[in-house]
Amino acid sequence: MATSLKPGAIPIQQLTVDQPVALCFGTEEVGLSDEVFQHVDECVQIPMFGFTQSFNVSVSVALCLQEIVGRLHQSTGNWYLSDDEKRALLLEWMIRSVRSGEQLVEKYLNAKQEACECRIMNKEQGISK
Repeated sequence: MATSLKPGAIPIQQLTVDQPVALCFGTEEVGLSDEVFQHVDECVQIPMFGFTQSFNVSVSVALCLQEIVGRLHQSTGNWYLSDDEKRALLLEWMIRSVRSGEQLVEKYLNAKQEACECRIMNKEQGISK
């Protein structure tokens, strides 16, 4: 979904929330690129009154999320993420948030694997810590 004032854009209140959706927001001055519009399924508009032709992006996001989240809470669908989905998203976010994130995870997993192997060997040899 792209937020837009273009003709044919549906009001955000008519956006269906029965399946995953990604919203694209442009800058107040320039809006979204033509490339984005080529890839979206639909355009939505945020109601504006008076002489206003745009909101800044933080206001646009807040208005859309207020509408969508409110409707999700009223729906009967299962829109919550599972615990596994939450963990996967958190890990992906953490990896992208730090320099060399993938290498840090790999180093951690290798160290964890080595620690497990060491515990197994110690257990087999009757050594306890």
